[in-house]
Amino acid sequence: MGYTVVFDGKRECLRCGIVKPLSEFHQYRYTTRQGNPGIRYDGRCWACQIERSMARPRKTEKRWSEYRRHHPVPSSPELKICNTCGKEKPRTDYYRNPRAADGLQYDCKDCRKNSSKEYQTRNIAIRRQWSKRSQLKKYGLTTDQFDQMVQDSHGLCATCGKHEKRLHVDHNHTTGYVRGLLCLHCNISIGNAHDSSTVLRAMADYLDKEFVS
Repeated sequence: MGYTVVFDGKRECLRCGIVKPLSEFHQYRYTTRQGNPGIRYDGRCWACQIERSMARPRKTEKRWSEYRRHHPVPSSPELKICNTCGKEKPRTDYYRNPRAADGLQYDCKDCRKNSSKEYQTRNIAIRRQWSKRSQLKKYGLTTDQFDQMVQDSHGLCATCGKHEKRLHVDHNHTTGYVRGLLCLHCNISIGNAHDSSTVLRAMADYLDKEFVS
């Protein structure tokens, strides 16, 4: 949209080039940065605007025909063509999308599932990093702090002493204090004992008993 200089209550139309009074142009009200109101006029007169709008449907019809050539209409209202596989499928085979014109996704459920699997396979390292970061955030740790804890423990469980590729953070469920790194089995055992040293000692004494068969 262009603007021409207003002189003596008239201006030149940018489309037809005719000097016309300001009443033949659309007004725009605006506010300056200083907060002062102002008025400016469209660069095209009303007659040129009407002529331009009348020519628009032809362009729209041409674009619509080109769109339909690349996006064919389904043979039945109960069907929809998937944008990925190009197959006609029932509307029940599409997930909902409130932003779409028909309220459905553009791709069918099968294609969306396949694309999701491909994305997860392609970005498995990033997904693991995000999962690790979110898990450590619950304990108030960063990835650098966790890696330093693994290095200090030499990758060994703090209770059984076994070397594990993946260690788990052990913390006090009451205070939230991080105690150390444990293997999966030891971490589950302490959790099942409700962090009670009395229960764990009783279990150890129970195992040390000599049972006569």
